[in-house]
Amino acid sequence: MFKYGSALPISVIVAVVVLALVGGSNLYANQQVEKAIQEEVEKSNISQSLNSLKTVDQIRTIAEASLSGATIISISLENEDAGYVYKVKLSDGRVLFYNATTGEAILDPSSDEAENENEEDIPAGFVASISLEQARSIASGRRPGQVIRKIELEVEDGVVVYSVKFVDGGRVEINATTGQVTRVENGDDDASDDNDEDSDSDESDSEDDDSDDSDDDNDGDSSGSDDSDDDSQDNSGSGSGSN
Repeated sequence: MFKYGSALPISVIVAVVVLALVGGSNLYANQQVEKAIQEEVEKSNISQSLNSLKTVDQIRTIAEASLSGATIISISLENEDAGYVYKVKLSDGRVLFYNATTGEAILDPSSDEAENENEEDIPAGFVASISLEQARSIASGRRPGQVIRKIELEVEDGVVVYSVKFVDGGRVEINATTGQVTRVENGDDDASDDNDEDSDSDESDSEDDDSDDSDDDNDGDSSGSDDSDDDSQDNSGSGSGSN
């Protein structure tokens, strides 16, 4: 039996040391994961002023020299390790990249492959009335506090829009001509809230339906009672006549 003041058994000391090492290792690993996530968010964040960058129309003019018969599907602004980059997707599957500050053609900074090959082409000669900076400001106003990761000029249902995408998966689409917000999609964090609201609404509707059914039953009972009273009166009158 262990007595107070005596030395701890070697096995106990080893166990304590192992637990301390494992706990410290897990804490360090968690800190590294959180740091990596934060760095990824900061790297993709499009929050600073975009007024110093080339406009979408300027980049499109530069890209038109390399079309070789293809058409432009979309133009997106992304924040890569080397800085802001425009990605221009073409109808033939090619993707062109340009330095957003200088307009210089660059190599693919992220090795992304062309996506959404069935997207509509941006009409030739289209000029956006809304700038990237205005689109960013409008989108941030609709989803305050959320981090923007990409701004893309594309065609949705025949209308040229800025599709502003957020780190949490949310998106805001803005008409590139009028500045009107045409779509707002909540991110992953907001999806549960929407489901809760729908659930509450369904429960409320169900309660209303139950209430209506109860009222109908009561009306039926009342009607049955009235019929019974009428029958009773008829029987009473019949009996009196027979006497």
